[in-house]
Amino acid sequence: AVQKTIFTRVFNGGQDCAGPDIIFVHENIIDLFKQKLLEEIEKIKVGDYRDHLVRVGKLLKPDNMSKVEDFFKMHIKSLVYGGKIDFQKEIIYPTVIIENVKENNYLKTVEFFSPVFYIVTYQDIKDLNNYFSQRRYSDSAMYVSIFGNTPPTFMIPNSVILKNQIINDVEQGNEPYGGYGPKANYVSYDGISYSRPLLISHEIHNFIKNRSLKKEATVIHSSVQ
Repeated sequence: AVQKTIFTRVFNGGQDCAGPDIIFVHENIIDLFKQKLLEEIEKIKVGDYRDHLVRVGKLLKPDNMSKVEDFFKMHIKSLVYGGKIDFQKEIIYPTVIIENVKENNYLKTVEFFSPVFYIVTYQDIKDLNNYFSQRRYSDSAMYVSIFGNTPPTFMIPNSVILKNQIINDVEQGNEPYGGYGPKANYVSYDGISYSRPLLISHEIHNFIKNRSLKKEATVIHSSVQ
């Protein structure tokens, strides 16, 4: 779980929309998870991407830095590692924030586009129901990775559930991508929107094919008249 978490959160220097916004960890294992996570983060090289060993470097969207800085300030008491932002070099360093779900009445999903590990601990899986039942989550839902043997006792809406895997393990480039959140994935045909994992080339093919069938149906209908 630690290795997969590191990979998906630091992939593309953390500048990837598929990176996890929140990492939920059971409080019984948070100390061990934190220890192993920090050990791995210490190995991450930060700097100039001309050095091929660098995994975290200059941001492609530096305008996002102020938003991340505000998040750091808001959660300063929960910041356990990192928190450094170099505005001159436009680099946000790997940062770990750990909070308890019961002490946070309003969990807000943030797309950091940077190597920020926002960890929220819980005691009972039901503690997470409030977060996953929010319209704000279901509208933007894509993937949920679950590591462990305990399945959730509630429905996780509009999401593709991955077992002991991350998006990078299953994304192939030639298969539909994403979840079922209407704000995350949708395609519109003749003004009607459909929310589902998408493969653009496949959707274009279906659009052209359906248009052709409609034209044929129109011609046949006219001939009958």
